[in-house]
Amino acid sequence: MPALLGVPAGFVGIFRLLVMGQCLLIGAFFVGRILLGVLEAHQRFDILNYSQILQLTIGFATQWAAFHRGWDSIACWPPV
Repeated sequence: MPALLGVPAGFVGIFRLLVMGQCLLIGAFFVGRILLGVLEAHQRFDILNYSQILQLTIGFATQWAAFHRGWDSIACWPPV
């Protein structure tokens, strides 16, 4: 697949890792949507709200840990 898309030889390993991660995320979200439908059918919106609170907390913790390690986001800062 990297040759088909014209990925330079130095980035083939990273490309494969990113594609694998994307496939895993799509698979996890697919299963999550099935479970979401089951919870909605049983009108368990409280569990959905708790999961959103947990997801927000994990996202903020990940963002804080990344910035604390010195990792930067290009989208956050204008180019100098």
